Amino acid sequence: MLDRRLGLPGAERTRFLSRHHLDDGSLNGGDDAAIPLRDFVEAMEDLGAVTGDSILGWAFGESYDLQELGEFGLALSLAPTLGTALRTFERAFCTIQTGTRVRLEVEGDEATFHYAILDQDIWPRRQDAELTLGLLSNLVKRFCGTDWRPAALGFEHGAGPGSVALSDRLRRGVRYNQDSNSLRLAAGLLDRRRPEASDAGFVHVSRMLDRRARETEQALRLRTRVKLAVLEGLHGGEVDQTAVATALGMSRRTLRRRLEEEGITFQRLVDECRHSSAMAWLTRTDLPLSEIALRLGYSDQTAFSRAFTRWAGASPRAVRKAARGVTT
Repeated sequence: MLDRRLGLPGAERTRFLSRHHLDDGSLNGGDDAAIPLRDFVEAMEDLGAVTGDSILGWAFGESYDLQELGEFGLALSLAPTLGTALRTFERAFCTIQTGTRVRLEVEGDEATFHYAILDQDIWPRRQDAELTLGLLSNLVKRFCGTDWRPAALGFEHGAGPGSVALSDRLRRGVRYNQDSNSLRLAAGLLDRRRPEASDAGFVHVSRMLDRRARETEQALRLRTRVKLAVLEGLHGGEVDQTAVATALGMSRRTLRRRLEEEGITFQRLVDECRHSSAMAWLTRTDLPLSEIALRLGYSDQTAFSRAFTRWAGASPRAVRKAARGVTT
């Protein structure tokens, strides 16, 4: 998504690209020019700071031309209904950005789209979050008209310089410090159709996109795929090795053997994911320690505190106090 529209003058643009080890080839995309997620997020944060644009991410996403997103964008453009487009977004987002949690949940008369980067060590990531939800807003408007606004919008990051500007742009309040980045709309809108949509064309492109999504996931190192599956599982409060193996298309025994070949164990990966998630929830949220323990799959707060102290060399309470500048 970081293309030629950086909006920077020549010399400043050159310095920006050099600072992030980028060039026009990587910006213009292509499978061989993929930008690692961490590098992309850091570049977006830097771009927001350099330009001084308080809502750069949102504006960037909401004005993005879907045709520039290759097969992914083409499938979204051809989708016959908004619901089909959002399910395609959910299913195939990995073809343009891996390592994320993307979910469409429908409950009663509300539909909520959730998005989050799974790697908690990638932070700050405000611009990326606002860009992605801006892109979703862009997609919904193609079906519902340019006057459509989200019923509710929430972000995992805190309020910042662009908060007022974004609320003014959307003509409604925005919630911050949420569990995930989310955009809500009326569920009835999922049936909206576009006159120029092509059912047959969509089916053809969708099949190619599904194949590419599978290839993208298979190309990741096994330990990376396992960590992503574990981080995804932590959102539900438990991680089961058999379930992870099944999700990756192999037996528990095969998973153990292949991880051993990479010099690591499943439990080690689980511990790493628990540690990074615990650090994020302790330092960025007000979640009670008991809730964090539950999310991480511990039987009680004591078991969590013992494990965390072993990892970090300090108790969860001490780490939280230090992050807030509290002295004892």
